[in-house]
Amino acid sequence: MTSAEKTTILRFAAGDSGLRNQAIEIYRSCFRAGEGRTSPEMRFMSEIDTPVPDLALRATARKELIGEKP
Repeated sequence: MTSAEKTTILRFAAGDSGLRNQAIEIYRSCFRAGEGRTSPEMRFMSEIDTPVPDLALRATARKELIGEKP
């Protein structure tokens, strides 16, 4: 995942909902490329791009990504 892609996901996590579709496409592209779910960006987006998200896990991943204490 490039620095620009990470920034897009970070901005989405911080509240820029206009970046949702772009962030999902970045996530899906990286997932298909085999980047897995080890980065904070990938963990957060895995809870965004699922039909049944774990909202507590999503909140924790968001806080981790934007630098707040969970």
